[in-house]
Amino acid sequence: MKTYTKTNLRIPNKISLIVKNKTLYCLGPHGVRVFPLKLKILLYRKNVQDRFLKITKFPYSCCNGQTNIKALQGYTLGCLKEIFNSLNSGNTQKLRVVGVGFRMSLVFKDFVCLLKLKLGYSHDIYVKVPKYLKVECPNPTLLYVSGSNKHSVQNFASLIRSLKTPEPYKGKGILFENEKIILKEGKKN
Repeated sequence: MKTYTKTNLRIPNKISLIVKNKTLYCLGPHGVRVFPLKLKILLYRKNVQDRFLKITKFPYSCCNGQTNIKALQGYTLGCLKEIFNSLNSGNTQKLRVVGVGFRMSLVFKDFVCLLKLKLGYSHDIYVKVPKYLKVECPNPTLLYVSGSNKHSVQNFASLIRSLKTPEPYKGKGILFENEKIILKEGKKN
């Protein structure tokens, strides 16, 4: 069953919507997301179970003829689909550490959650975990980053990965879970 057309979007059952002051508040099992509206929307029901959202062609403020309404409708539809998916299922990024002596652990200091990384440097690296993300470290070489906002999860995971990017000769470093490094051949005598 298709859940959307070009301007209509089906609202999942677990998500509640509130429209207030040109802003859409989406409440779901994995958090709350706020989306500023540029076009007016309509909320309607086809039957008791199905709720829909229609993105109209009418902007909230006066447009200067250069704004493409169809492009704005597509942008709004894409953003709302991503918000509904992330609020329903959440977003998770998995990282693993490869290397002898490379370790990760969670440390709590003064009501702040810190991620402690041992990456072969002369010192340990501490990274503050944002409050809107959930970070789990089931073993010293595996890390799960999850949250309701896809971009914040990916940004934090890429920040962690940038601390020790995988090197191409031995493959040591921090990798995403399904990432494969093609190893280069070393020098030959």
